Parts: sequence; structure tokens; C-alpha cells
Amino acid sequence: MPAISQYDPQRKAFRVLADDELHQRRSKIAKNRAYYDGDHPHQLTDTRDNITLNLCKQAIDQTVSFLIPSMPNFELNDQPNRNDRETWLMTCWERNGGASLVHQMALNGALAGHVFARVIPNKPYPRIVPLNPANVIVWWRADDFQTVVGYEIRWEAPEGRYRQDIYKEENVWIVRDYAQPHPTKRRGLASSSDWELVIETRLPYPPIISWGHLPALNHHYGRDELGDLLNLNIHINKVASDIKSILRYHAYPTTVGTGFSAKDVQETRIDGFLTIPDKEARVFNVEMQSDLSSSLALLDRLEAHFLGISRVVMMRPDADAFRGMTNLGIRTAYLPMLMKNEQLRRAYSHGLRQLCEVLLTFCPHPAPDADESVRVFWADPLPKDRAEQVELVLKELDANLIDTDTAQSRLR
Repeated sequence: MPAISQYDPQRKAFRVLADDELHQRRSKIAKNRAYYDGDHPHQLTDTRDNITLNLCKQAIDQTVSFLIPSMPNFELNDQPNRNDRETWLMTCWERNGGASLVHQMALNGALAGHVFARVIPNKPYPRIVPLNPANVIVWWRADDFQTVVGYEIRWEAPEGRYRQDIYKEENVWIVRDYAQPHPTKRRGLASSSDWELVIETRLPYPPIISWGHLPALNHHYGRDELGDLLNLNIHINKVASDIKSILRYHAYPTTVGTGFSAKDVQETRIDGFLTIPDKEARVFNVEMQSDLSSSLALLDRLEAHFLGISRVVMMRPDADAFRGMTNLGIRTAYLPMLMKNEQLRRAYSHGLRQLCEVLLTFCPHPAPDADESVRVFWADPLPKDRAEQVELVLKELDANLIDTDTAQSRLR
């Protein structure tokens, strides 16, 4: 793993570590992406009976949509009205895609466990570019996994391979771009010494901001959404495929005849009625006696276990399920998902704040004071009874439990 005491991008031992780390991460991310796209291994030899219940995609899509129902709001002060810097910051995000951009970052985090984004100078607003996590590795201190020493980005193009090293020296970030010719344009096999330095750039701000999706114990990279759930989804597909196979063979009655041969059967003209001369012959139907209730119950149990581990709540898409429920009742039903969502908000708020701080270095409006800080406000993903909400806020306001500004912010 790239845990080091001092970073030296040209050290051969570090090149080996980087190659191994990149290979492992790419393999893991590619597998998660395949399952998300529905590319699951077949469970039965007869492909007609294979069923893919893509719970991996369902869990990730529900989690990301729940986290980002709309674009988060960024504030730099406690005033009710936005100042010029806040307006510029929100416009910058909207020009870069707004909620769609943040959604893409969260989707990368859900599949890879870590989010990487870079800020590129541009006019009138800098660009925010989400990076493919499969192309980035992180170097961190061996005695402090939370302290980033540097980043390494790899990518390929028809004309060759490219690498970018990003590391910090004192208060300056150094960006070194390397190139490696295409295998058909070089002699022999590629090695770490084949990288040629193209350009070096120094930046006063961090060019890459990264953060983990879910926390991983004592590890720098965050935890993705799937993990061991891939194997559970395989078992769910096997049960579903077995049920389909049973139904294909036994869902309808099978007519069986004994005491005669097929040539003895005569078909009349009355609705295809069959006659058999031998009076001892017997004709009867064989049909499945079980309704597969135990198999269906096992399938439901496995699906519920999958959603329970992923902390995703799936309610019936029926309005009657929520009829008469209060805001508290709805939130209680979604409590596991709300707790997970709060955990994700803490991680993504930290990352988005750092991105905003870098963006504000390009803001043409000067900061009013040196204590400016970015605060992130998330939209509530659950529907609310507006009348119940207003009534509660008014009662708290009458009891002097909150002030007018707080009441207005709650009812926005």
C-alpha cells in the first residue's frame, strides 16, 4: 500500500508500489461497476432460466438520490441574504452542472469508495472536474493515514500512456506531467525508467480534493457501497433463477398416460378430445403440489437482508402506505437510511467545503474578513406535511424557543 514516510516519485520501489496499488484498485472498481451495470455471473447452465435481480444498482441509486435530492446550498456568513461571494460561488457550481455534478461525484464514491475532483482555472468560472477513481492513487504518511503526501494519476490514449504526480513541498503543490510512448513506438518492454518528464507546474492551492465515501477503519481510502454484498446478490440471483426454472418445468400440468402406446391414441373432432381403445388405459395430469411459498419466502428474506446491510429502505409505491402518517412516523420508517445519510453528509460536506475554498481563490470579489468559512446545507430527501411543519414552528416561535431567522430558515 502507498504508505510512506517521504515521497520520492522517481524511486523504483515506489513505482512498484504504485503499479500494484493501481492494479488492485482498478480490478475492484471494475468489478463493482460491472455489478452495478447488471453484468452478474450466470447461475444456471440453461440461460433461459437465469434471472438477475440487480439489487446492487438499486441500493446505490437509492443511496445517492437520497443524499442529493437537490443541489446543496453553500453559505459564507450568518446573514439571511447572499453576499457577492456567495452568489458567485453558487453560480460557479451551477455553471459546472450543479446537482448533476455532485450526483456524479457521489456515484463515483459509491462504486470506488473514494471521490477525487480537481479545479482547473477558467474564465469566467473555474472548472470542477470529477476524476475517474480507477485512475488515481493516494500516497499518505505511514504514521498518519489521514495526511496526504501526494497523488498519482494514470491514463492511456492511442498515442501513449500518461502519468501525473502531485505532491506538496512546504506551501506549494508541485504537478509533474510524464509521458510514456505507446508500446508499438518503443523498443522492448516498458519500465519505470521509461517515463519522461514533460512539464512541471507549481500551484499555490491543492489541485485535487479527495474524500472517502463511507469511513473505513484505519484506512485512507473510503468504503464503497457494495463490498461483500456482491456475493449476497449472487445467492439472491441463484434462488430467483431456481424458482424460474421450477416454474418453467412444472408451472402447468403435464398429461401422463399408462397402459397404451402413442399409436393407440385417436383424436376426435370434438375440441381435440382423445380416445383410447384399451379400457384399462389411464390418462391423468401431473402437476406441482407446492406453491413455492418457502422458496419465495427465502428470496424475500435474502432481499431484505441485502437492503438491511446496505441500510436502504424500500417502501411500497402506494400512497395508502403513508396515509395518516405524521412527519415523525415517516422519518421513523426511514431511520436506518437517515442515519446512513447523515454519515454521508459529514463526509461530503468536508469534501465540498474544501472544493469551495479552492474555488473562492478565483473569486473576483474580495473576502470581507479572514474568518470566512463555508457551511454546507443539504435538502431534506423526505416529503413533509407542510401544515404540520408550520404549526410546529409557530408553536416554538410563540414559546420563544427559536427566533424569527431560525423560523424562516426552517420554512424555506
